[in-house]
This record gives sequence, C-alpha cells and structure tokens, in this order.
Amino acid sequence: MAQHQFTFDESILDGYPASKMFNQGTSYTYDDVIFMPGHIYFGAHEVDLTSNVTRNISLRTPLVSSPMDTVTEAGMAVAMAEVGGMGFVHYNNTVEEQVGHVKRAKNHTPGFVVEPAVMKRDSTVMDVIDLREQKGYGSVCVTDTGALGGKLLGIVCTRDYDFINDGMTRLDEIMTTDLVTVESAPGADMKAIALEALKKHKFGKIPVVDSEKKLLGLATRAMFKSGRFGPQTGPPSVAPDGRLLVGAAVGTRPQDKDRVRALREEGHVDVVVLDSSQGDSTFQIEMVQHIKREHPGLDVICGNVVTSQQMLRLVEAGADGLRVGMGSGSICTTQEVCAVGRGQATAVYQTARLGLSLGVPIIADGGIQNSGHIVKALALGASAVMCGSLFAGTEEAPGNYVTVNGVRVKKYRGMGSLEAMTKGSESRYYGDTQNLKIAQGVSGTVKDKGSIKKNVPFMIQAVKQGLQDLGAKSLADAHRALHSGTQRLEARTGAAQVEGGVHDMHSERRARMNCNPLVEKSTVTDMSSSESSDHVTRKAFIAVENEQIPRPGRVPFEKGFSQMDWLMKSKRTSREDMAGVSGAELDRSDISMVEVMGHNTEEDGWVVLDGKVYNLSPYLRYHPGGAKVLKSALGKDCTALFKKYHAWVNYEMLLEKCFIGYASET
Repeated sequence: MAQHQFTFDESILDGYPASKMFNQGTSYTYDDVIFMPGHIYFGAHEVDLTSNVTRNISLRTPLVSSPMDTVTEAGMAVAMAEVGGMGFVHYNNTVEEQVGHVKRAKNHTPGFVVEPAVMKRDSTVMDVIDLREQKGYGSVCVTDTGALGGKLLGIVCTRDYDFINDGMTRLDEIMTTDLVTVESAPGADMKAIALEALKKHKFGKIPVVDSEKKLLGLATRAMFKSGRFGPQTGPPSVAPDGRLLVGAAVGTRPQDKDRVRALREEGHVDVVVLDSSQGDSTFQIEMVQHIKREHPGLDVICGNVVTSQQMLRLVEAGADGLRVGMGSGSICTTQEVCAVGRGQATAVYQTARLGLSLGVPIIADGGIQNSGHIVKALALGASAVMCGSLFAGTEEAPGNYVTVNGVRVKKYRGMGSLEAMTKGSESRYYGDTQNLKIAQGVSGTVKDKGSIKKNVPFMIQAVKQGLQDLGAKSLADAHRALHSGTQRLEARTGAAQVEGGVHDMHSERRARMNCNPLVEKSTVTDMSSSESSDHVTRKAFIAVENEQIPRPGRVPFEKGFSQMDWLMKSKRTSREDMAGVSGAELDRSDISMVEVMGHNTEEDGWVVLDGKVYNLSPYLRYHPGGAKVLKSALGKDCTALFKKYHAWVNYEMLLEKCFIGYASET
C-alpha cells in the first residue's frame, strides 16, 4: 500500500496576513479583527514591552495619557511616568498654568503629594470640608499665600476640626503650629529623609520646606504605603537629567510659538505634541519646522493622521513621532459630523507600515477600551498606545468626584465638545476664527476607576500575556511577524464578537484585578500559557467557593447564606464560639498549603485549594489552640503564623480590602 505523501502548502494556513486583511477596501476597528495564536517558548514575565514613543525617547511601558483637560495635568503626568509610561499635559489653559503643571511633574519627588491642599489662614473649616468632599483630602497645609511656595504657618488635620460646630471658624484658630518638618537640601535623597522622619515621629504627614520655611511639598504615610503594598511598577520614566519624563501639547497658532518656548525654557518639557484633529496641514508643517529650527533637541510628535500620505508629509517636515486616530475616541464625533476618519485597526496598520520603513514610531490614539485593544494596537505596528477614556475617572485625572444616583463619577469630555471649546480648544479643530462653533465631541461622566498606579500594572501584565499567546517575546518580534506574514489574522463577524465575550450567563461577577494589598505584590512563579490574567488575578479575589472549607463553630451555612455573610460573621465570632473547633474539621484532604502566589502565602494566612485562595485568619485570630489545629491539619508548625495573627488588630481591614466587589450568587 502506497504511503500518502503530505505536501505543505501555504493555502492551508489559517487566517490571512495583515497585508491582505487591510487592503480590501474595508475599514476595521479593533473588535473587527482577531489574531491567530503563535508558538509559546517563553514565560509572560520575559516579554519586553520597551518601545520608542519618538525617535529619541524610549518607554518601558508603552502607554501614554492623552492631552485632554479631563485626563492629564501634573498628577496624571507624574503617575504615568512612575509606572514607566508618560503623560502629555493639555493646553486648554493659559501658558502659565500649563508650564506650572509641567514644572510640578518634572520636579516631583516620589512619595510626596503631587498637588497638596494648601489654604490661607483666613480660610474656614467649611472650606476644608468642601475640599474633602470634592478631592478626598482630609488635611490642608496653611501658608501665608494659600499656595505652594508660601511660608508655612501650620497644618489642619481632621482631629483639629472633628468637633468644631461652627463651619465659619478660621483655620488659624484651630491649626497645629508646632510642626515637625523636613528641610530640603540640594542633592539630598528627600524621599529617604522624609520616610525616616515619618517612621521616627509616627505622623501621617510631614511638610517639606526650604531654609526660609517656605512650603515645597508634603510627604504622607499613605503615599509611601501605597508604594509598598501596591503592585510593583518598576523603574520610572526619567530624562537624562534624572527627572521624570513629561510631555505637553501645543497648538499651531502663531502665539503657540511662545507657549513652546516657555514649556522648553521654563518647564524643561521633554517632548511636545502638536494637537490637531487633522494633522496634515500647512499650519502643522510650519510649526514643526519652527520648533526644529528654534529648539533643537526637542522632540515633536505630529498628528493626528490616519493615512500614509498624511504621515509622509509630516515626517518629511521633521516629525519625530505620529499620533494615529481620527474619530475613534469614545467622546469623539468627528466621523459622524464630518464624515472623515478611519477604523482604528486599519489606520494603525497602514501608518505603522510606513513608520517602520522611515524609522518613525506611531502612537495609536483612540478606541482603546480594554487590555485586548492595547495588544491589538501594539501587534498591528504601534509603538505606544495613547489612552483617554481608559484613564479618565481615575484619582490622578483632573476634576472633582461627584455622586450621581449613588455612583461616584468624574467629568470627561472631548476636546471637540462645545464645553471644551469655550476654554480655547477650538484651535485644535481650526475653528477659533469662526463665528459658528461645530462640536466634534461630547461631554459626560465616567465612573471612579481608582488609581493609575494600580490599574496600569495589571493592564501591562495582561498585555504581556497577550503577546505571549501571539508567540512574540517583544514588540519588535510582533512587528516582524506582522510585516513578514507570519502573524495571521481574521475578521470577526458580529456573532463571533458576541461569542468572544461573556455570554449566556444568568449573572456575572467579573473581577478584573486583585484589590488586596497583601497579595497585589505577588507574582506567579510558573505561568502556563493556558492561564489567563483574569484567572490569575481572580485567585486572590475569590473567597469561599465550596463547602469543604472549615467553618467556625455555631456559624450556620444555610441555603441562601452567602460566603461573604459567613466571612463577615466569622470575624465577629467570639472566642467561646471558636473553642469548639477541632482538628478534624480541618481535614488535610480538603486544604493544603501551597506556595503558588509567590509572596507571603503562608505568613499571611492564605491557603490554596484547587487553585483557589482561602483565608484561615478567623481560626488564627480567635481559636485558643489555633496553631495546634493548623499543625495537625496541615502537617507543619504554624506557631509563628498564629502569633502574628493573634496580635493583628487590623483583621477587619483585610476583609474590606480583599473582598471589595464580592457579590454572592445564591
């Protein structure tokens, strides 16, 4: 019998190369395309995302914040640099205000509050309470000018006004004037000095002053704790002079030349972005040529563009990078109002192909809703991704929180909205000389999203795992595979997009990231390709998922009695209630101590069963013989573990932090 001879032919390969996918006259968004998986030969922790955001500036984290007035000011710029990315300060303000934001970000010391609350001595308790409701600040520094740089007179904390009944009481009547301060010194490590002062004096806040007692900053225990217990962010993005990398946006009007000069000479900005909705214009070409002539060494990012022809003219004029995207943002209506633009996936691929040949990186700007979109943007050729709506509503975004129908929100608006145009952004749309203003954006609100310093590390981990699934160990590998045809893609139908998301569920509980500070630093030592980021982060979020977990004595586990109810009740269980628990109830077949989280798993009282994390601290805290019970059940000495938890008075904080967002499904 003759043996069949198999002949390999490219026609049997799955999917299509990008050159075929994106040259059929169809404009694709990120959701329209899906990548075929590649061969995995490395761990997700080995993926290198380092990439250039301009010809001369490289970032460890290829994420940058958008220059929008509800997204990036000094606080966001600092946070983005600290997680390895970069922020671009908006220009919908005066030159002095923008330069001030850039200077604060450039001169920021890690561990210090970026923009501490400062008031005058004649401000009132009501002013402090209003500030607390808007910003969350419970304390304010008092200076003679009511601003940073003024002479420090005192500090007002919650303990100073908790029992004040008259809201019109002046701050100089209640402020604490006998202060412990840290004096700034040239060349000194102020972060280390401030931390030692906080440890020594056991205060929550310590002002930083100069030799004349002028307020320079504020070091807080909370800031240092967030850095210690939060996700590991790695080294920050710094310029050659050792200060944080900061970018800023400018327009293309003649007066913007003065803005550029001030940003460069006073603010020492590292890169400017020419901010226009349609970047292929004579105005932008003239501006980039002016900057290159008058400010050599200052990188310029041009845009926005969506075609290779637009990009080529700007690169020839001297652009060091390009922003790609037109009408794809969540608050942008350019495609609807003006009938121009392009699907973002197609725009990124087509411009990145030219950018690669010219050595000019592109930034995918707009259309990003999740980590999967970031993976697609980078894999389609982008060197970095600019986010607006994804970062709006975070603690670092400008604006005050308000509560709407019980939901904590912040304002978010497009720079083409009429609201933003009234502050000056109409020049971005070449409408500053027109009597009629045509909106190309909307205004609205977005939910509170927490801190950038917690969100971005999880996004980046998800992106690394996405590239791992593609078989790309770096962005350079991903781009080579894309343009060589090795990376294959397919278009998704509407039904396929539905299938690719959560569906056919009666109810859903989606924990996108871990909120427990004791586990947030954890790393998985052996990450298989089949273990998604959602699964990994979910491990530290799930409480009790089955009835095998031992339960405290006399605490019912009835139908309809949720696991959260059990946990919350168990922490209130008395010593007498716990005394009836025996070692038999902690069957070794049900619970095993496994080191999978990679950080203080045993020491923090966490045990792992079938890939799920449980906490036995109720036993450790309340059971008289807790150490012996655990030893008989787990086969190891838990005396030190018991002693630690028996003395731990902050157990309620653990429950609150660990089970944020937990919803029982009974």
